[in-house]
Order: sequence, then structure tokens, then C-alpha cells
Amino acid sequence: MSLNWNLSEVTDYETVCFYGEGNDQQMRVSTDRLIWGAMSVGMNKITKENYREFASRMSQLNVARGWPANQSEILDSAKAHIGLWTNASSMSESEFDKLLKKEALRSEKESE
Repeated sequence: MSLNWNLSEVTDYETVCFYGEGNDQQMRVSTDRLIWGAMSVGMNKITKENYREFASRMSQLNVARGWPANQSEILDSAKAHIGLWTNASSMSESEFDKLLKKEALRSEKESE
């Protein structure tokens, strides 16, 4: 299944999600990370009610994988992208917790 997304509900999406003009227009890295991150964190949209949870899951997953996690930057980015929608599958909190444990164990083994 392909990952589909919609940014049209993001306030000022033209500048929040993209830079450049015409043929030189590019998607911002932060937008791309949130779109693909939606699959990893098991949340298919960012809303006013869940942007903190979305950012928290992204931060936790980055830490579990041994990647840098600037929580305030991720939170600001998620807040700016309220309205982003994807067709990613949803994960319950317990399913996400299992994923975190699995990723932490894999990261630990890779660092040995």
C-alpha cells in the first residue's frame, strides 16, 4: 500500500510545508519527516487534540532508535502541521509501547 497524504488543511501550508516557487518548489524536511513519521508512530493525522501525543511518540521512537530527539523542535513542527492527514494505520498506546521496546532492543544489539 502506498502512503498518501494531504496538507491542504494545514494553516498556511504553502509556506509551512514548502519553500521555493514554481519548478523550484520543494517540500520542507520537517513536513516530510512528519508524513513518513505518521506510519512509524501509528497516528494518521495531526489535530489540535493530538499534536502533543504525535510529537511525544516521535521523540520516544527517535530515542529508542538511538537517534537525536529535540522534543521541543518536534512539538513545534507537529503544532505547525495541525491538519496534516495520511492513510497510515493507527496504533493503540499499548501497540506503540511494544514497538518502542522492540526498537530499543534492536538499537541496543546494533550498538554492541
